[in-house]
Amino acid sequence: DLGENKSITSIKTHFLHKQDSWIFIPQKVIFSISTDGITYKTLDSLQSDLSIQTDETLIEPFVLKPLNETARYVRLQAINQEKCPMWHDAAGSKTWLFIDEFVIK
Repeated sequence: DLGENKSITSIKTHFLHKQDSWIFIPQKVIFSISTDGITYKTLDSLQSDLSIQTDETLIEPFVLKPLNETARYVRLQAINQEKCPMWHDAAGSKTWLFIDEFVIK
């Protein structure tokens, strides 16, 4: 809730990927906006090109820009991997989803 309708030019967030700790980036991230908090308009959904099998610890950005929107409410929906893949040492175990700031400009 931005408190009032405001001009939005970009939306950005980052997710941690550290698969050996069962932390995976989301399968996809959906960005939506609303002026009334009831009816939402989906702006876009983003997926990463990052292979979830990488052993590297990474911070993966999800950025939606340029935008020319006006809204009071901004919603981010991150679709989790849910379970460690079959190739993982903990196959079938629940995964974690770690997000940092949600930046709206």
